[in-house]
Amino acid sequence: MRAYGSFSDIKIGDRLRYAKTMTEAETYLGVGLIGALNPVHIDEEYCKKTRFKRRLGVGLLVNALAVSAAENFLVGPGTQLVSLDAKFVAPVYFGDTVTAELEVIGTDSEEQTVTFKNTMTNQDGNPVLLGEFKLRVRGESGDQHSQRQDGA
Repeated sequence: MRAYGSFSDIKIGDRLRYAKTMTEAETYLGVGLIGALNPVHIDEEYCKKTRFKRRLGVGLLVNALAVSAAENFLVGPGTQLVSLDAKFVAPVYFGDTVTAELEVIGTDSEEQTVTFKNTMTNQDGNPVLLGEFKLRVRGESGDQHSQRQDGA
């Protein structure tokens, strides 16, 4: 599913849009996997007493949608998440459809990394997450760039 044949094909300004509905079942799987036992994710009665009034999706899972979309549909298998910076600007609730709009804003051929701007919106077009992340991609030879001789 890799969109690029080689690192040199990646261009500043390349874009991808990916949408996914945050389901209750997937959220519970995520809660179990990462141990996010905060009652705002799992306890409807608790949430009714909060400013949110209902259960929230897990922020890390919301952000993971964007990173996974870049890995699956742009840079391909063998990528490594190098850095992640995200600001959650509005809640994501169960049943919300979140759209990640990704834009390549930087590349480093020496490090074989791609930096993405990540803007995520809900089904109403309201921003829910703003951020950036960097992926190290599989090298031209198919080897991971992270296996350089200097050990970095």
